[in-house]
Amino acid sequence: MGEQKVSSLVTGGGASAGPPLGPALGPLGVNIMEVISAINEKTKELIYHLKKEKPLNKFNQINRFWFYDLIFLDVLYKHNFLGNRLFKKMFEKNNPKTIFKFLDDKSSFLEELKIITSFPFGPFLSAFFKRIFKIN
Repeated sequence: MGEQKVSSLVTGGGASAGPPLGPALGPLGVNIMEVISAINEKTKELIYHLKKEKPLNKFNQINRFWFYDLIFLDVLYKHNFLGNRLFKKMFEKNNPKTIFKFLDDKSSFLEELKIITSFPFGPFLSAFFKRIFKIN
């Protein structure tokens, strides 16, 4: 099955497994409660951010997870054909719960290191140095 997108409008923080999300997500075989939980958690963070009258462009923190994402996106930008293989290797070599912790920015450094080492070394090292030294 190829990429599928689900669009829906739900009340902030009130996403549930009922309509409209549950029926839309169910046929896709995803864990509906994990998706709902992630939506509600991010919404909660956004509401807190807005109540503190902080600017929207400061909503997402720049942290190590942001940097991991940046490097991964750089690799995919340059080597898009590797995308399927990268995700396949990640899930073959790591526990799915650990991967989801990593994707939720809640993993430990040792867990992150295990996931990172499941990827091919070359493209990621190249992307890392290009980012660090601002090489085009």
